[in-house]
Amino acid sequence: MYSKVGFVLALFTTMLWGTLPVVIKPLLASMSTITITWYRYAVSAILLTAFLRWRGKLPIPADLRSIAPWLVGAVICFAGNNLLFLAGLNYVGPSAAEVVIQLAPVVLILAGILIFKEPFSVLQWLGIAVLLGGMAMFFYRDLAGAIASPGVLLIVVSSGLWTAYAIFQKHLQRTLPSLSILWTVYVSGAVMLLPFAEPGQVRGLDALGWVFLIYCSLNILAAYASFARAMAHWEVSRVSAVVATTPLFTVIFTELAARLWPGRVAHEGLDWLQIAGGVLVAGGSIVAALARRSKT
Repeated sequence: MYSKVGFVLALFTTMLWGTLPVVIKPLLASMSTITITWYRYAVSAILLTAFLRWRGKLPIPADLRSIAPWLVGAVICFAGNNLLFLAGLNYVGPSAAEVVIQLAPVVLILAGILIFKEPFSVLQWLGIAVLLGGMAMFFYRDLAGAIASPGVLLIVVSSGLWTAYAIFQKHLQRTLPSLSILWTVYVSGAVMLLPFAEPGQVRGLDALGWVFLIYCSLNILAAYASFARAMAHWEVSRVSAVVATTPLFTVIFTELAARLWPGRVAHEGLDWLQIAGGVLVAGGSIVAALARRSKT
């Protein structure tokens, strides 16, 4: 069933994720991937704790005990996805990173069909084929080199962990509100990463670096809250197909940021064939998300 609420939430999530590698890439020059991720989790945990306490909906251990194995899986996969994606950004540009990470929603589409028994039409399969063709066009300059790149390999593994997290979240939403799931993930992740983080690295940031860090810390809270609500309102395969348009937004935001902050954000020098590949990724995703389903 088509849901306008689900579509709007998924699109909002996509735009937030599209900006994320643009602001994180410059931060990696001054901070480690673990420290950036720890700050993102810590800020989100503090804000979400305050909000849930104000609403009187802060989870208690008794509520979580019966689903602890699922929560542990969600925490590990979520943290692994974030850390490996940032590590991959050390080797590739923002747009390339977002193109590769779109393997995650493609696999999630298949999970929606195989695990959650969601129907999928021939036209939607065509959309997936167009999306994959767009990815190949984006990397046409050196497809073999891209496949062997350490950054690409890290992000491929990251995409698999993201898919696993999304499946854990979909299962947990049957018994636990979306914000309670996120609260558990952020608090557990912040505690888990604290021994390996170096909070003092923020002393090396200038004013713009602080803006980037604050933005990416708020981004993870807003984006995943929106994503969780989209998953609650819409089918997994449709949400993931809209999310697969993220590279198109990343290309746009990268070019805008490079004009606003020259020297901090680099132009990626994409040619028309690569841009066309990004458009195909977006177009194929939209077809896969919105094409009419078969009734069988």
